[in-house]
Amino acid sequence: MSLGIALAARSMLVSSDRSARSLKLWSSGYGGTSIDRVAEEAGFSKGAVYSNFGSKQDLFLAVMETESHADLPNLLQQVDRAATVPEVVEVLAEWADARARDGDWALLVLEHIQHARKAKTFGDRQAQLFRAHWKALGDTLCGKMQLDVDAEALGALIFELAFAPAMGFTSGPKSGTLVRLALSGILAGANPRHDTKSNPG
Repeated sequence: MSLGIALAARSMLVSSDRSARSLKLWSSGYGGTSIDRVAEEAGFSKGAVYSNFGSKQDLFLAVMETESHADLPNLLQQVDRAATVPEVVEVLAEWADARARDGDWALLVLEHIQHARKAKTFGDRQAQLFRAHWKALGDTLCGKMQLDVDAEALGALIFELAFAPAMGFTSGPKSGTLVRLALSGILAGANPRHDTKSNPG
C-alpha cells in the first residue's frame, strides 16, 4: 500500500465536519455509494483506490477506524481531566448528545454492518474495532469511578446509548439523559472498589 495515497485518500474521506462528509460522500448511503464516486471525491483513479483498499468495505472500515481513533482518545482525555464522578458523568452525557446529533454516521455504520452480515463479510476486524473501544472506555471509567463491574459491558452500554440511531431523530429522551440515568443506577447499585469518588489527580 502506498502510504502517501492512503493518507491522502483518508484525509479526503474523513473530515472534522461529519455532516459535510456525509452529505458529500455518503449521501446515497453505504449501499448506494460506489468506488467510482469514492475515487472521484478523493481525487484518485478507481484503480488507485482499489490498489490501496481492495474493496469498498475495506475503505469504509479504514474510515471507521480513522474516525474512532480520532474520537475516543479525546473522550478518554476529557474523562481523565474530570475531577469528580459527577463531572465524569457530564462529560459522557455531553459526548453522547453530540454523537446522537450526528445521526447520519450512526446510520451509515449500521447500514454497513447489515450489508456485511448479508454478504457474510462481517468479521474479526469489525468486531475487534467495536470491542477494543468498549474495553478502553470501560477500563477508564472503572478506574476513574472506582467501579467493580464488567469494563467491556460498561463501555458497550455507553457507546450504544450514544450511537443508537433513534436518539438523533426523536424529540426526547436524549442520549445524554439516558447516559445519566444508566450511570446513576450503576453507581447506586455496583460495588465500588474503594468509594465512588474519582481517583485523585
